[in-house]
Amino acid sequence: MDVQQKPKIVNESKEVKHNFSLVEILIFKLSPVLGGRNEVLECPLSEAFTYFSLEQERTSNEKLESFLNLWFSNPMVDADKRKAYIQSITPKNLRTPIETKWDFDKLRKYKMSQKSG
Repeated sequence: MDVQQKPKIVNESKEVKHNFSLVEILIFKLSPVLGGRNEVLECPLSEAFTYFSLEQERTSNEKLESFLNLWFSNPMVDADKRKAYIQSITPKNLRTPIETKWDFDKLRKYKMSQKSG
């Protein structure tokens, strides 16, 4: 295969043919992640493949999360399963209530010191 010749990507379901090179695909996918086309072209190829793999994994995780959110928002889903899902996506620090104690006298004294000073 010649360097200038681009491989053909065929989508079997619609029989649409596209001529994209690997470099064009990497630039399109990674330029928003790395900050621009120059950064994609200047990074080592192994690093670009790693970024590409991480980006693909992130998008698939977002799709899965979106699907699960839509699925468990359906009122016909079992309530116990919905509660377990909500519990699994809630951050741990929000699960326990935070107790706060206010010292209003100290706050009033502080405000008075600000007004007088």
